Amino acid sequence: QIEKSMQRYGTLLLSMDAGAVSNMYAPDGIWERTSGPLTGRDAIRNALANSNGITVLAVDIKTSYMSYNGPAVVQTGDIIQTVKLPNGKTVNSAARFEATWIRSSTGEWWIKRMSTRPNAKASGT
Repeated sequence: QIEKSMQRYGTLLLSMDAGAVSNMYAPDGIWERTSGPLTGRDAIRNALANSNGITVLAVDIKTSYMSYNGPAVVQTGDIIQTVKLPNGKTVNSAARFEATWIRSSTGEWWIKRMSTRPNAKASGT
């Protein structure tokens, strides 16, 4: 179920659906990014909605490890994205992720905390 949820997350990133991506987080979920953490669905949605002309062209998410930590599941792996910048340049970026998933009262899996750290230099074409 976690793997399926993460693949859905990647599909939503690709479609640039800021509302749907932010709703995959717990209401008080945290997205830790290089530019600073965002807490709560509204902050995450606003950051994703303000893409400043960047278009996501491809997303590839690969899980390398999952562990159970009480009621949570911790998933780690790699995310590779290809994006088109406003100037038309295409850039590939790679990051290591760690996602902590919790189950909502309705049984849906939510991201409680997502941390991404670049693990390779971005390249442009």
